[in-house]
Amino acid sequence: MSGWIKVLIAWVDADAGPDCTDDRLDWFRVLPFLVLHLACFGVLWVGWSWSAVVFCLAM
Repeated sequence: MSGWIKVLIAWVDADAGPDCTDDRLDWFRVLPFLVLHLACFGVLWVGWSWSAVVFCLAM
């Protein structure tokens, strides 16, 4: 397998890489999820409507 395919697989599969006993957090992998969840606070700046809430719940 080529190098970039291994990198892509290791980015989404935690068991794809070598065994590691280190308990440190891999911030490069966590950052997209952190940004996505923090972006939910954007509703405080843009506002909301009942139709948007219904659409969100329907999804």
